[in-house]
Amino acid sequence: MDRYVSRFLLFVSLFLGGASLYALPLGNPMEPSLYLNDCVGQPFCGCLDQFSLRVGYSADHVFNRHLEVTGRAPNRMIASTVLDTNSGFIALNWCDRVDLFSRLGATSIRLNTPNSAFTVFNALGNFDLDCHIQSQTDFSWSLGLRATVVRFCNAILGVEGEYFRTSPPLDYLHQENQNIAYGTGSQMSYEEWQVGAGLAYPLCYRSSFDCIPYVGVKVSYATLDMDDATFTLSPNGSRFVLFDAESKLRWGFPIGVSLVLCNMIGVSVEGRFGDEQAIYVNGQFRF
Repeated sequence: MDRYVSRFLLFVSLFLGGASLYALPLGNPMEPSLYLNDCVGQPFCGCLDQFSLRVGYSADHVFNRHLEVTGRAPNRMIASTVLDTNSGFIALNWCDRVDLFSRLGATSIRLNTPNSAFTVFNALGNFDLDCHIQSQTDFSWSLGLRATVVRFCNAILGVEGEYFRTSPPLDYLHQENQNIAYGTGSQMSYEEWQVGAGLAYPLCYRSSFDCIPYVGVKVSYATLDMDDATFTLSPNGSRFVLFDAESKLRWGFPIGVSLVLCNMIGVSVEGRFGDEQAIYVNGQFRF
């Protein structure tokens, strides 16, 4: 009976993770210590027994990753950079203290900006028209490390670092009042790294149901390589060169909460502000 209950709860956690709407989430700084391995700390616990594995599903919607154009342009600011990522999640835990984790999934990128950020020649003579640039959905991956550092006054301090990369093909470019121009085989290569620290404060811990809110701070840097893609739009012949872009803001401030059931199943929800506006949901299960 317990086996079927565990499978049902695993399904629920994965469904919650996938039903939500990726730059990079910080994650709960206490996460390596949330899914306790009963063997750790026991006299019979061998070296391999100190490791445990978690798998799950994560979904991230970035409403705006603040980027600016690095090439020559009348306006360097991109109005909004939207990233959508759905991915599988796997974490290898050691001694309820350290997580080595990875996310493997698929990402799409969308830029919304005044055409002045990329227009080299505009036959309409107007550099304030809306321009939309869309990628296809393509493979993305990340690799990270998270560790629980110290506990004091019932609060937990943790640190995290992660690298993320995706290179989806460019799908189309559309400027207001002109026809859509489709991709020319170019790619939008996006990569990002971050390091951060967070503070978690368990409202209840080591019970059958744990609730752990957290706050954090992170520094990050992202680049977007547009592969020097060039478009000429009809019918007026406006010419676009897609310059590369990079982070405009480097500091971010996540806030979130984790709910864990029986040290085995958990769901985390996180919002991020500052260098980006984003929401992230993750569901996972410990073996």
